Amino acid sequence: MHLRDEDERLSFTVEAVERFVETAAARGIDEIGFTEDFLLGSVHRLGEQAVDAGEGLSDAAPYFAALAAAAENGHFDVLSHLDLVKIFGLRPDPELHDGIVDAIAASGVAVEVSTAGLRKPVGEIYPGPELLARLRECGVPITLASDAHLPSLVGEDFGLALEAAREAGYGTVTVIESRPAYQEPLG
Repeated sequence: MHLRDEDERLSFTVEAVERFVETAAARGIDEIGFTEDFLLGSVHRLGEQAVDAGEGLSDAAPYFAALAAAAENGHFDVLSHLDLVKIFGLRPDPELHDGIVDAIAASGVAVEVSTAGLRKPVGEIYPGPELLARLRECGVPITLASDAHLPSLVGEDFGLALEAAREAGYGTVTVIESRPAYQEPLG
């Protein structure tokens, strides 16, 4: 989650936190994470070209190369919306998945399973089922997310994220609490 108020402005107040916590509690979510508490890595731009705006990208290879570099640099706890490149329908060659999965597995960084893609033109969870299964095969840990920029989005479609994680073979979720992260059984 990102601490923003109803006008989408950053808000680092107790009241802003409480709105997110109240929504989570109402949806039965007992732990939440604010991205101001740990570091997410993502790729939204390649040079001047936006990945998730306009028409998106026409070639996924540079996107996945940038993600691999983000995984390898060791600065992030979690890589988010891993296959964002699919937002407008670009379906990368599955061979590109192998390279990014190998880089992530070697780095030890977790990957976010996010329901945000369900609210986007692609209408799918990030990452998709094949990529998520491949990540599981390689022992890459996961977090669960709704990418909530507003309290009303906290935990949105969370059951679908749990289902996707379980279908890929995951039984635990990564919890980051003052570092290092640890594993908890999926709820």
